[in-house]
Amino acid sequence: MTDVFSRYFGQYRSSIQGVGGDQVMHLMYRLQYGALPTQQQPQVVVLLIGTNDLGTIAYKRGWTGGVEKKLRTAAPGVANRVQEVVALLRQRLPTAQIVLLGLLPRGTGTAEGLPVWDNDHGWPSVYTEAMSAVNEQLRSFANGQAGVHYLDCGPRFLTADGSAIDADLMPDALHPSKKGQEQGLAQCIQPLVQQLMQGS
Repeated sequence: MTDVFSRYFGQYRSSIQGVGGDQVMHLMYRLQYGALPTQQQPQVVVLLIGTNDLGTIAYKRGWTGGVEKKLRTAAPGVANRVQEVVALLRQRLPTAQIVLLGLLPRGTGTAEGLPVWDNDHGWPSVYTEAMSAVNEQLRSFANGQAGVHYLDCGPRFLTADGSAIDADLMPDALHPSKKGQEQGLAQCIQPLVQQLMQGS
């Protein structure tokens, strides 16, 4: 990710703060206890969080019957927690513009009934309805918030006919490859970041 990030965003004084496996509560804790800059505040913050919350719910369910219903039920809570992160960012970084990304597609991924990687590229997956609900709630939330800009890069990770997750961009149907980082994320985010950095 570092070289892709540098090519698209290296002209700014910027950094990647993501931590593998993070759920929203983990990010919130870090933001509350020292992860936010106190001297030079960022002009733009790009936020992508929430898929691991849904993944944990599915894995705890053990892929037994009713997992889709459980995920749908959990979706509003996941979106609410993301909104709380945005509210904290707005409070602590009042001049920053927040780019709020929608959750990216992910596959179901089972092996003999046990979760491994989400390597089933079929779409829709067990997560689709819950992710759509989270994203729609985040979109509506952002529309009513000054300085918050919702952006959905998810469709870039699907095949042309929308029937599968593109394995070139997301080999395990969860984590973007280098190509996915560039074509799916960087090229999606860069125009909006550039616009916000220029203050237009």
